[in-house]
Formats: sequence, structure tokens, C-alpha cells
Amino acid sequence: MLCVLPASGGVLAAPISSLSMPPLPDSLTIMRLNERRQQAVIAEIADEYEHIPEAEGGGTVAFKDGVDWLCQAIGCGLDSPLATEGVQRIAAFLSDRDARPSMDVTDLSGQAAFATLAGAGMVLEHIERVYALDLHEPLVEPDVPGLRIEALDMNDEDALRALVQHRVEGFTEPGAKPTPGEIEAAHRSQTHPRSRGFTAFIDGQLAGSCGMEVMELAPAEGMEPIRMASLWGAVVGEPYRRRGIQQALIACRLEQGRAEGCTLAVIESEPGIATARNAQRLGFSLAYTRLGMKAPSRARTSGSTGQ
Repeated sequence: MLCVLPASGGVLAAPISSLSMPPLPDSLTIMRLNERRQQAVIAEIADEYEHIPEAEGGGTVAFKDGVDWLCQAIGCGLDSPLATEGVQRIAAFLSDRDARPSMDVTDLSGQAAFATLAGAGMVLEHIERVYALDLHEPLVEPDVPGLRIEALDMNDEDALRALVQHRVEGFTEPGAKPTPGEIEAAHRSQTHPRSRGFTAFIDGQLAGSCGMEVMELAPAEGMEPIRMASLWGAVVGEPYRRRGIQQALIACRLEQGRAEGCTLAVIESEPGIATARNAQRLGFSLAYTRLGMKAPSRARTSGSTGQ
């Protein structure tokens, strides 16, 4: 396997573990980091957004027509208790735009938050597990014969278009066509300044693609910032599955994250799918679980190609 990193990434240094760095943060710290990251992402990529007052629980609610992962609230209850008024504000923002009220909380949110959501009629409809890896530790490098992974050159419009199309089609239900909104959202995600893209080839044929984000932020006020790599958007074409390509895409992004000074990596996955298994094989461990809460209303359908 050959993994070609961006020129800006530089040459990989010695393992960070040799520098006596601190261990993997605890689950609460990882949750605060990643939910704040995702909160920033939806505000920066969606068409519209609104910050929820801290007195009502904080967080951000966003909207982009027809793209579910950009029609929700994230980051609520991180610094102040989630209030009924906050849930009502979120519901009104989304309902006014003909979107189903939706918000993400986590298994670390606490009983008071769950009681508030239950009182507002929100029900659990989606579960996503968040896995974390300490980048101080040595990285596993899967060997996939004939595989070449190339970093996306953002100035190469043809390569960018091919990666975005490959990703969106990979997250679209069989027989359906990606909507213009989904393609636009994927393009915005991939061209965001914090994003990186990678494309995998077998014998010169496009076999897989993926994205990642590098971000430095503090888990909470007064805490030291942590530089983290978020791995997202991996798609492997049907003819190339079960060859270890997804593991190789994970490993390549971990190398890139560490080359850019990240000390923590996270990856999100629905329970029981290949992403979770591959992440665990490469040393990731479960940090927390994200819970997708929705108002009982008509369902909206769209693929998930989010970050």
C-alpha cells in the first residue's frame, strides 16, 4: 500500500509517544471536544443557523433543505442545563422551514436532559457511536497489495468533483439519485478549510474515498486546547470491498493527522457496521454514544454524508 500525503503535511516525525505526552482524554472530554467540533461544522456548512442562548441550554441549530445532518441542533447542554425553552426554540426554527425538529445529545447528557426531551415529545430514532484513538501510540499500517491512496489537491477540480460524486453516490440508497442539495453539502464539506480528502485506487481504478477534519479547540472554558483529527465520509466501491481498503483509508488519515500535530483521532459509526469493526481493529475504543432525538412527525429522507 502506498499512502501519498499532502506536501503541506510534511514528513512524519518520530512517534509522539516518545515525547512523554499525556494519555487519551476521558470520555467526557472527548465528547465535549467532538460535539463542539460538530456544532461548528453545521453552522459553517448549512444555509442557515441560530445559536441557542446558554440560559436555554446552548448549542446550535442549522438548516439546509433536504440534507438531514444539516437540519438539526448539536452541542445543547454542554455548559448549561438543557431547558424546555431551548428545545422549543429548536423545534420552531426547524418547523418554520418545513424540517422535522431534530437534535443530538449523548449518553453523557444526564437524566435531567432526557427528562426535558421526553417532556417536549422528542423520541430516540438514531444511535451513533464515537470511537477515539490516542495518536501518541504507534499506528498500525494495513498492507493492501496494489493500493495507492492519494491526498486530494483542492486545486484539481476534476479530482474534487470525482471524490464528491463518489462519496455522495456511496451514501445514497441503491436505485436513488443524489439530490443537488446533497451534492452541494458534500462539496462544501470537502472544500472547507479544515477538511482533507483522500482517494484510493486499485490498478488505476477509483476504489474508495474519504474525508477528514483537523481542528484545535478547548473542551470547555479554561481548559487547554486539544488538536484532533475527525475521520468521516469513507466509501469503498462494491467491487473493492472486503480487501482492507477502509482500514487503509483510516490508517492514512491517522498518519496525516499525526503529521499535522493531532494527538487525538475520532471516528463515528452506526452500531454493527464495517466502520466500527475496522476502527476497533486499528486500536480505536468507544468514547461515547450520540443519540439522535426527533419530534414525532413525518420523516424526511436523505443520505448521510456528514462530518
